[in-house]
Amino acid sequence: MGLDSVSLSGTTGVRGDGTLPVYDSLELTTIEGTPRMLLRQRVTTFLCFALLIGTATAASAATGVPEGYQLVYEQDFEEASATNDFRFTDPRAWRLAQHDGSGVLELYGLSGYEPLHQSPRNIAAINTARFGDFILEVDLLQTGRDYGHRDMCLFFGLVDPSHYYYSHIATKTDAHAHNLFIVNNKPRTKISTSTTSGADWGQKQWHSVRVERDARVGTIAVYYDDMTKPIMTADDKTFGNGQIGFGSFDDTGMIDNIKIWSNKTNRDFSPKLYAAKPIGQVEPVPNVDAEGFVSLFDGQTLDGWKVVNGKMKYRVEEGCVVGTCVPGESNGFLRTEKTFDNFVFTVEAKYDLFGNSGIQFRSNQQEGDGRVFGYQCEIDPSDRSYSAGIYDESRRGWLFPLFGPANKEARGAFKKDEWNTFVIKAQDRRLQTWLNGVPCSDYTDTDPDDFTPSGFIALQVHSGREGQIRWRNIQIKPLPAGELLP
Repeated sequence: MGLDSVSLSGTTGVRGDGTLPVYDSLELTTIEGTPRMLLRQRVTTFLCFALLIGTATAASAATGVPEGYQLVYEQDFEEASATNDFRFTDPRAWRLAQHDGSGVLELYGLSGYEPLHQSPRNIAAINTARFGDFILEVDLLQTGRDYGHRDMCLFFGLVDPSHYYYSHIATKTDAHAHNLFIVNNKPRTKISTSTTSGADWGQKQWHSVRVERDARVGTIAVYYDDMTKPIMTADDKTFGNGQIGFGSFDDTGMIDNIKIWSNKTNRDFSPKLYAAKPIGQVEPVPNVDAEGFVSLFDGQTLDGWKVVNGKMKYRVEEGCVVGTCVPGESNGFLRTEKTFDNFVFTVEAKYDLFGNSGIQFRSNQQEGDGRVFGYQCEIDPSDRSYSAGIYDESRRGWLFPLFGPANKEARGAFKKDEWNTFVIKAQDRRLQTWLNGVPCSDYTDTDPDDFTPSGFIALQVHSGREGQIRWRNIQIKPLPAGELLP
């Protein structure tokens, strides 16, 4: 990089590792003629140049990282697997993109997620750990129209979808914008003890943001470009460890160069927030009449199957497997003796008497009590209408619930008084479902602990007061392994 490729006009504080000043018109590369601040390559030429400048911007540098803190997370979105680190309120609103020749995480679409309480709709939460005390630095670019509530948000202390903090950085301050908020099982509430009049996002401009939190003391401070004076502060100790995330209330933007320092992280947990982003595009329903499918049920006996857990009743009647709920008993399962890894599975199901049910796949049994756990394709005749959503039985709970307007068609696919065709595709980490030809779930399981590559198929009868369901045309087609993402 020659010096003739660099120009300066004003300072904006700290970027990158938080130790060097940078400039809001430091032209390393451009997009559509607009400069972008980059400090990704700490090359000798740039370091020497920064020292030669010798301006007073050193005063705006970050105060540093406290003793005992370590860099525990870093992400620059240069690898396609970067989204493995995140869970999303609506994966379809996010994508990895290229901006100015560099990888970024982009919030580019409207979210179909509907929170239970008045709170942000677009969240991408880091899925690898929880943080209590931390320093977060990140680069943000707001891509929406210019108006008073034009925002980007930072989330922390994120326990579940109804319990977390967030910083709403907006153009103008009011009771609902440009403040620190808490969502504590009710609509968001302002907790700021101080805030500025607003933040100028500009057009196609990157900004450096820093969040400092001491969970034990309860202090929160947010910095925007100028790292010497926070734009908002708060004191609150409601939540301790939680996930950190990025997003917006209802706008769009880009995220890059995430760095988190902490004195302690908690990695001993199972993620229960939101869904992972699908690996590929939405696929049409597989052709279940194609060659390669084999029957798992002979229509006359339960050979190759066995009942496990509970005392639910299973029998063969008129070419169908019939499962009947026994009131007061726990969930029951009719499982295959064989196990399967990559496959397309299909079955038809119809209720005689409504009750909750499901189709287990890649499931297993715990040692000792033999309890069934693993992925389940929901069969839900209730008004909730989550049929073909993906649940993790006896483990993490919902992985792909069919909430929000984005899943309206999926929720309407189930026919209560007719036969319903379920199709499940499991190929490496990607799990997909279709119901009567309608795409429903598309979940990529990147959990380092609970991702399950193989297991049995099982027909579930859920506990309850009543319920009877029948299944027929139970078939499976093996698939080759694809690319198993890390």
